[in-house]
Amino acid sequence: MSDLEVAEIDQTNEEVTSLEEGKLLDYITGEPVKDTPKEQVHQRIARALFHEYGISVEDMVPDFKMKIDGRNKKIDIAIFEPGADKTPENLRRVVICDKEPKTGSKGAYKMRDHKQAEKELGLLYAAMSQDETEGCRWGLWTNGLDFFFFEKERARFDTKFHPRGDWPMADGTLGSRTVASQAQLRGTDRDMLLTAFRRCHNYIHGNEGMPKDAAFWQFLYLIFAKLHDERRPKDRPPRFWTGMFEKQVNGKKQLVDEQFDPEGQKAIRERVTKKTDEEIRAEDLGQKVDYPVFMAVAEKVGFDRRGNTLYKRGPDGEELIEEVEHRERVRVGGQSVVRVLRCKEKTLDNDLPRIADAYRAFRAKNAVPGA
Repeated sequence: MSDLEVAEIDQTNEEVTSLEEGKLLDYITGEPVKDTPKEQVHQRIARALFHEYGISVEDMVPDFKMKIDGRNKKIDIAIFEPGADKTPENLRRVVICDKEPKTGSKGAYKMRDHKQAEKELGLLYAAMSQDETEGCRWGLWTNGLDFFFFEKERARFDTKFHPRGDWPMADGTLGSRTVASQAQLRGTDRDMLLTAFRRCHNYIHGNEGMPKDAAFWQFLYLIFAKLHDERRPKDRPPRFWTGMFEKQVNGKKQLVDEQFDPEGQKAIRERVTKKTDEEIRAEDLGQKVDYPVFMAVAEKVGFDRRGNTLYKRGPDGEELIEEVEHRERVRVGGQSVVRVLRCKEKTLDNDLPRIADAYRAFRAKNAVPGA
């Protein structure tokens, strides 16, 4: 077998690919590309655009070349009007990627806001401001940890870029990350889920300066609050969310963020601590139902305290290379195709996948309490 071999299996509608060392399979084109830190971010984002936002790979072009202010530039991922020609006039979304930054001395990366990253957004702004790209409304700049989403507004004399918490789905629906529990639920790519966990950890530990153990518990509270709201009955309003409310300010009605207003903070406390009718009745009746509990402790999670990646090692300390198989579903030529990627790579020293498998087996035998 050659270093790279692709075979299509009509019976199962699968593409089987073997990659040589130092190469990645481009998620959009299906072609091998050089493995670099920036390319790793590029590929994570491309998968997320398909799995999380429902954007077809047929509407994406990697490293799209176009003239920007008279000079040839590359757009890391250009997203076009579905089914349209791949020209700047049909460009609808732009993604600019950079390599993932290294963690600081605390073992966490300090998250930035849009203003702090302003000097790195020039290419994104310029690409979306060209006369040919008037129809391009959405932009994203990311280094794999910072995610800066923008919506473009064309005014009469200038172009404005408004920071947004998220992008709309491919069908135009937009879930708000300000009111996360009311957002449209969507599937996630494994790497992007891990990235979301790291971003939460970085903010709580790196930005807020909270000790690691306290940061862990705050993060755990957040996850269970999210699970609580997502599993609520449809006729019951969510509990763990924050948003905007209308308030008289200097004689005028204005929208105010609950998090930073005393009245809003009071509303949040009341919403979070208010018990449901079922909870009140259960307490009155003294109901306590025993049910099995799943518990597990991960000794290794693929990263050390400083955020450095940890791989499995042999008895002599050498990093072990294993043959692994990755499966991912993409849409090619209007048909759903399963790509099977076989390659040799270092394997994360991580207990979490085994714990996840054990939990799935546990849940298959034990129903969710109250379900």
